[in-house]
Amino acid sequence: MSEKKELLNPAEYGYLGNEPMSEIKSRDFQELFMFVERLLEDETKVLFPEKYMYVDKETSKKVKATKNNKDKIAKVVDPEGTLSASPTVYRTEKGIGLLKLKNFLAEIHYKNVESGVAVHKDELTPKKDESIAE
Repeated sequence: MSEKKELLNPAEYGYLGNEPMSEIKSRDFQELFMFVERLLEDETKVLFPEKYMYVDKETSKKVKATKNNKDKIAKVVDPEGTLSASPTVYRTEKGIGLLKLKNFLAEIHYKNVESGVAVHKDELTPKKDESIAE
């Protein structure tokens, strides 16, 4: 008779924090990285602020707002200021977690570049001259 192997529940196991992990194939690593990037994109919003200026109601000239001229001025959109405004990037809470994960994966990739596991993209595709000759 063969002994039955006890089924283990992976949810009951964890890590101390410094154990080496199993390796994954580079194709799977790249797929994971691209997937995280797509998810991060969905959790990231780039917004451009609308800029305002004050104009004199009678002359339509740009003025500074003061306590003394409140009734004589109007707050309006500043087209030049709005068009030249720098964008602000906003991320959801999930987006921040995805950004941390992306950075972690990028660190792994960089270590692979330094150690020679990852090769330069010129070595991944056939050179144009070679492919034309074939």
